[in-house]
Amino acid sequence: IVVLDEKGYPNFQNHQRRMNVDSPKEIATLAEQITATYYLFDILYLDGKNLQRLPFVDRRQILSDVIRPNDKIKISDFVEEKGLEVYKKIKTMNLEGIMAKWKSSMYMQGTRSTDWLKMKIIKTQDCVVIGYTRGEGNRAGYFGSLLLAMYDKAGELVFVGHVGSGFDFSLLNSAYKRLEKMKVDNCPIKYVPYTNREPVWIRPELVVEVKFHGWTKDMIMRTPIFLRFREDKSPSECRIELEEPLAEVAPSVDDTKYHTSNMRKSINRQPSNVQSFSNLDKIFWNKTKDHRALTKRDLIDYYDTMSGYILPHLKDRPISLSRYPDGALGKHFYHKNWDKQKPEYVETVKVYSESRGGIINYIVCNNKDTLLWLANLGCIEMHPWYSRVKDFDSCKGAEIEEDKCGLNYPDFIVFDLDPYIYSGHEAAGEEPEYNTKGFKAVVEVAYYLKDLLATLNIGSYVKTSGKTGLHIFVPILPSYTYDQTRKFAEVIGKILVRRYTEKITMEWNTARRKGKVFFDYNQNSKGKTIASIFSARPTPSATISMPVRWEELSSIMPTDFNILNVPVAIKRAGDSWKNILEEKQDINKILENVNQIQ
Repeated sequence: IVVLDEKGYPNFQNHQRRMNVDSPKEIATLAEQITATYYLFDILYLDGKNLQRLPFVDRRQILSDVIRPNDKIKISDFVEEKGLEVYKKIKTMNLEGIMAKWKSSMYMQGTRSTDWLKMKIIKTQDCVVIGYTRGEGNRAGYFGSLLLAMYDKAGELVFVGHVGSGFDFSLLNSAYKRLEKMKVDNCPIKYVPYTNREPVWIRPELVVEVKFHGWTKDMIMRTPIFLRFREDKSPSECRIELEEPLAEVAPSVDDTKYHTSNMRKSINRQPSNVQSFSNLDKIFWNKTKDHRALTKRDLIDYYDTMSGYILPHLKDRPISLSRYPDGALGKHFYHKNWDKQKPEYVETVKVYSESRGGIINYIVCNNKDTLLWLANLGCIEMHPWYSRVKDFDSCKGAEIEEDKCGLNYPDFIVFDLDPYIYSGHEAAGEEPEYNTKGFKAVVEVAYYLKDLLATLNIGSYVKTSGKTGLHIFVPILPSYTYDQTRKFAEVIGKILVRRYTEKITMEWNTARRKGKVFFDYNQNSKGKTIASIFSARPTPSATISMPVRWEELSSIMPTDFNILNVPVAIKRAGDSWKNILEEKQDINKILENVNQIQ
């Protein structure tokens, strides 16, 4: 049974509105407003005769002979011997996938067979609902997300993530009423999962279908989106069967061979006019259980492959170089003032520095050749300013022509969240190392920040820092000074500290941050930088500062993204920050009353 939209495509949300309705009047109204179609794809019995052992093509012929299609009942189409063409066409239509069947196949009830294969374009999964989180903001009085579980190979029900996207308010209302009747006191699974909101547990009886982008190392679904309730499925059918949880983000063996082959070609051809690459086989990251030893060649190839994504975020921005000539674990140094020879294609901008009392000659990365040249210098990380140069000749005087220069007007307000929650393995005086508990705490605070900004009608974007924390960016019109944006960020931070005193701190004394998430508003200062979107990081796992969607944030870890799998992941899932450079928000009225924000 399918509900189609105006284009003739299946619409799961409208389908849900037709389900679980008891009122005859409402049923009649919805039947008229949201028409459903019954699609037949097989016939198993006719006049008391069992047809299941007949070949598929024979059963389809019988079906066509006995059914007269009309507006309410139709026979689903099938195409012979052109599966690849159909698959490609379905993919362009953003549909779920196709079924591939042998023409001679029998119908085997309750048995999986290689005679029928589901060729999914969009990954879907049936999951058991074990609870929900309390809704906030425009979802107050409903649920925020459903908590999902599946049965593992041992028959144990285990947590696999939560889903909050895919619901309209009509469905939220009807689903919430069902959930309220199923509440229980205790978590129905053995290991209580971490949730980003207060959980409410229910009997594990409901089954939902979600679409998602793949699995994390911890077997948590990436970016799940609700599709429908599965009244035809029992919880026992919701089983984890994947053996390669990272198949969606990690390149296959064949992908890696192809990738490496292309890499060698790109390195050997050399960018136009570039100096020769050096020490390409030098180890930049040691081998770990998750990846082979990675070389400078791998770093250069990563930036070569990702240049189209990262360069728009670097264009016309001064860059503070962070150089690691001996790799991620070797000694490194910062390099701002470029006073050496450089290739002609590398641009620089002279910027007067009040703190230095003189000019700093910054590198500006405006083309791929420069990006690869920087990587060859051992620049693992890219640290651009938040503001752009408008006129390259107007930034070098002690009396900077601010409007012409442009560098005092950032494109973003940036919130840097870092956990001061220790793993217990750090040496005395060391900063906290990456750990799951710390990152989950940062995720929780990030959602608090997102919700607060949303009450002010301010949109925000989130990315992993690539280390232990998160970066939240608010794109704005470049007409506000750093002093204004820093003041705004400080007020937001104070509100959050007041609301969540036990979880958030703005203390500059690191000893006083212990056990909390540090809210760094001071990043909003002229000349300050943090790692760019898609920047590699000098961590043991060769991680990336990765843009993510808010709805997938609670199901990812920073270590999920590295220089080997990010190009594959972006190609498959797309860039969640693709619109941030065009989305410039006017926050003038908010800034005028920044001290009145509560």
